[in-house]
Order: sequence, then C-alpha cells, then structure tokens
Amino acid sequence: MMPYPKKTFAPDEHDRSFAYNVLWVGLPASLGLLLTLQFGPITILTPLCSGVTAGSLIGLAFTWSHDEFARAQIGFASNWALAFAGIVLFCELVPFLKDAVPEQRWTLAIVATIFHVALAWRRWRDR
Repeated sequence: MMPYPKKTFAPDEHDRSFAYNVLWVGLPASLGLLLTLQFGPITILTPLCSGVTAGSLIGLAFTWSHDEFARAQIGFASNWALAFAGIVLFCELVPFLKDAVPEQRWTLAIVATIFHVALAWRRWRDR
C-alpha cells in the first residue's frame, strides 16, 4: 500500500495565520461601503465593497480556523456590532425614535463597520 498524507480538519499555523490576517480586508471594504452609500454608488467599487464585506462576515462562521486568541478578538468585535444592532431594534419599538433608525442597508453597513473597527482596535490593543 502506498502511504498518503492524512487530511484532518485541524488547521496548521499557516492556516490560522491566513485566517487571522484575512479579516483585515473587511475594514477598508466596510468603510468603502459606507462611503458609496453616502456619496452614491460607484460602478465597480460598490459591488466590490459589498461582496468583500459580506464575505468577511460570512467567513466568520468558520471559526475552526482561528485559535482562542483570535476568537476572543472576534467575540469582542461581535459584542460591539450586536450592541448597535440591538439599539437599532430598540429604536424601532419606541414611537418617537422610529424616525432616527437608518435604512436597512445603512444599518447593515454600519454593523459591519463597527465590527471591523472594534476588531482593529482590539488587535491594536492586544499587540
């Protein structure tokens, strides 16, 4: 029988490093998305920023590629993003605050930006 390399689901150091560093892509993409929402869609930039931002958040579902240190940073950033989402939902319930709630696309872009800014801040603080 010919020996073959075993494939397991345990990420090696290279995989963890890549997963940790690829999260940085979401910060400029989410900021770019906010800018395109503010100043109007730009033909290539708007879908590119939207796709990268969505991909960076969807990729967080695969936390098996992160170690405990990165998961703690992601958890910190998630808490801030979810706190903003909770505030927006609360404002939907209060009659005199309903007009202060941003549109859905703005809310999602702000949540993504808050997440990535909080993640960048935590990374800077933990270095």
